[in-house]
Amino acid sequence: MVVQGVAAFGHIAPPVVVYAKQPSQQRGARTLMCFPSEFTSYTFCVNAAGKKWDISKRYNDFVAFEHRLVKSFSEEDLAGREPCPEKNFFLSNSPSFIEHRRWRLEMYLNSLAHCPVISHSQLFKEFLEYAGNMGQYYEDSDEAYGRMTQYDREQERQKMEKLAQLAKIPVRGTSDSMGSVPLTSPAEGEHSQW
Repeated sequence: MVVQGVAAFGHIAPPVVVYAKQPSQQRGARTLMCFPSEFTSYTFCVNAAGKKWDISKRYNDFVAFEHRLVKSFSEEDLAGREPCPEKNFFLSNSPSFIEHRRWRLEMYLNSLAHCPVISHSQLFKEFLEYAGNMGQYYEDSDEAYGRMTQYDREQERQKMEKLAQLAKIPVRGTSDSMGSVPLTSPAEGEHSQW
């Protein structure tokens, strides 16, 4: 089940969008006082370059990823991202808490995809388990955008603005030209969409 929370990254047809799916409870191999440990696995559908794939992560994976981000990037690079949800030992198995955390993790990932320096980083791509050919990525992205009619582009723009407004994330590249906004990666010095 695909539910709320999308942000636009770069242009009208966003190159990276992450949708949260239904989380699942898992039993860990370790035990705590004769009881097997339980954890929640959060599944996300990543949509990039016209391709979709699912990733499953534990909350601890997000915490470790956040620590790597803080070590690897400056505060300026990380500005504008949603905070990673905090740990809560007492409510961690509550269905309402799991649902709230799922939504917050989705917003966290989409806000990172909205930060150009982060979204272009190998660290982010590895976390999203993106192993595709980047040359093919650019061709697919441009081709998919080119197939959209003017009406579809306008509908997509309105949808992205509304969802970004709900998420309080500014939408980039929503000019009347409806064109793609190329981003320059400072490390590579070349234009890219992701």
